[in-house]
Amino acid sequence: MLLYVLWSYFYLKQSFYYHTGPLEVAISGGVAGACFWSSVFPTDVVKSRVQTGSNNSGYPKGFLSLTYTIFKREGIRALYKGLGPAILRCFPANAALFLAYEGTERLLK
Repeated sequence: MLLYVLWSYFYLKQSFYYHTGPLEVAISGGVAGACFWSSVFPTDVVKSRVQTGSNNSGYPKGFLSLTYTIFKREGIRALYKGLGPAILRCFPANAALFLAYEGTERLLK
């Protein structure tokens, strides 16, 4: 997953061609974080259901069988419940992370 995030960051940053200021780096970092959460969010939803489920909830105990049951009963949208707020919160955090990675002193000159 880390390679996926870094690849999306560097690909997007490279698409700005030669002008990579703080805004471009922040946008690239934010989009990289959003790509990461979009790819792992279904797994996180199933993990949360495993952790909070009780024995008599009617859900199976295995990870793959629970994923299939959620998909069958509630549809694909159930695996992405809460993705919007997660992306809204991760966007500024990843933007700041990649700004620090690139070195803000060099970018602001």
